[in-house]
Amino acid sequence: MKRTYMGAGNHFGKPPSVHHCYSYEAADACDASNGTYYHRECYNWTDSILYNVTRLAQHAERRPPAEEYFNNYVLGLSNGIEELGQ
Repeated sequence: MKRTYMGAGNHFGKPPSVHHCYSYEAADACDASNGTYYHRECYNWTDSILYNVTRLAQHAERRPPAEEYFNNYVLGLSNGIEELGQ
């Protein structure tokens, strides 16, 4: 069963907290194509300049997928009191 989450007019295939999940393989492939890897997406040079993604990516929080899975699904932790756990 696929869950769809909505927030600020956007549809996410996964909860927004999973955007911090960082794939080193995807980031390396994106760098090889002269792109910028941010929030699990590869932005080409034009888009990264237009949306200022390069600066955002430099300050993005990065977590390995195993840590995201363990904290969010095994332990059911949330980011704070305003966000309920699983």
